[in-house]
Amino acid sequence: MTVLRSNTSGRSSEPLLPASATAAIKRRGWQIAGLALVGFACISGAAILSYAPGDPSFNSATDNDPVNLAGHWGAVFSDLVLQVVGYAALIVPAALAVWAAMILTHGSLAKPAGRLGWLILAVILGAVALAGVTTPAGWPLAAGLGGVAGSLAYNELVMWAGRLGLRPA
Repeated sequence: MTVLRSNTSGRSSEPLLPASATAAIKRRGWQIAGLALVGFACISGAAILSYAPGDPSFNSATDNDPVNLAGHWGAVFSDLVLQVVGYAALIVPAALAVWAAMILTHGSLAKPAGRLGWLILAVILGAVALAGVTTPAGWPLAAGLGGVAGSLAYNELVMWAGRLGLRPA
């Protein structure tokens, strides 16, 4: 009679799947994540770029059908992000598309948490930089090109620069 050895928890110490099957499942998971990022980048980019101020959203109560390419939720999404960070929001779909390409070509994405942190910083700095740009005549939002967050941060920077004796060009 043969006795099978097990660890102290009573479970077998052997893996459930062979190493090659585990690696294949992991690769397939990364590929699915890459394709999902491509889809989200395309939809969010299209929603932001096709923003129309007359679309139904939190700031516009209307019975009109949305003109936004991403539909009703795209209109709500684009209104929200353009109000908050302006066109700096376009950094996100661009970064997601690059990350998706990296995943699909290299098989994984190195240090995703660090990349997410840098992405957030890039959006904030982009919003501040766009807040310093003169708003074009046809801009439909009260907030500037950098959104409310960019305008607030830019005004604070200008105020502190003035206290230090620096003047914007």
